[in-house]
Amino acid sequence: MAPKGGPKYETFARYPGVRAYLSPKKRTPDGKPGKCFYIRYKDSRGKLVEEKVGWLSEGVTASYASGLRAERIRSIRLGDEVVPIQKKRKQAITFNDFMEEKYIPWARTFKRAGKMKRGCTENGLSQ
Repeated sequence: MAPKGGPKYETFARYPGVRAYLSPKKRTPDGKPGKCFYIRYKDSRGKLVEEKVGWLSEGVTASYASGLRAERIRSIRLGDEVVPIQKKRKQAITFNDFMEEKYIPWARTFKRAGKMKRGCTENGLSQ
């Protein structure tokens, strides 16, 4: 059971791995707390992943979330790489890519010592 001030979650015996967050701020028109559905599963490395599916007001239901979870688990079992929606938004950029694509062009245009910085960064990146 969650502590008094902690978040409230509703679990579903019929849909394992699906839970709904009961929002104290977002309410339905009849005054009930809004529900946000989450799915939980383990990825190919065995790490627990919790993925937000959507709100009840957006038309998301526990059965829809369960179906989405089943698709994720099926694709993991078949060896496909599953990338949660939130991780798709945040594709990691390497330091080298950042320097070449963003910083060096900016430094050439706006910094007085852009040429010197470029030489310093290229020497540092080539190592």
